[in-house]
Amino acid sequence: MTVPVEFTDPINEKILAVSEDQVQGFQRDPLGEISRLSGVEQPVVIERIQAMLRSGNIRRVRQTLLATNLAQGALVAWQVPEAKLNSAFDWMFQQDPFSGHVVTRSTDAATPGSSYKLWTTLKVPQGYSMEKHCRWLMAKTGATGFR
Repeated sequence: MTVPVEFTDPINEKILAVSEDQVQGFQRDPLGEISRLSGVEQPVVIERIQAMLRSGNIRRVRQTLLATNLAQGALVAWQVPEAKLNSAFDWMFQQDPFSGHVVTRSTDAATPGSSYKLWTTLKVPQGYSMEKHCRWLMAKTGATGFR
């Protein structure tokens, strides 16, 4: 028997309507919550989501956390010598668990801020100092400054 993967299938419609719009906050059992809210038994919810993933009709299943409640965060611009820019990018992207959205930017003109070519979002756990972590990252990556 083939499991329906179309969005127009009545059961899939129920599952997707709930999972897209009605599940609020962090759930310890998100599939159970989808089952409860949609009225579709949990084994069927799991079967349908797996089938839609395999077919490519949905790309991913995730639960979004509001990190603002978990950690202090900021956008950080880094001054890094050109010779160290790629290795600093790689280190922050691969090794630092608090750095996210690591990007390099280029500018054609010498403008205020053009010396900041590496940008990251940074979230440090409550009780940790963002300033200290940035200074530690400078030492690890060879950055010469940050804002």
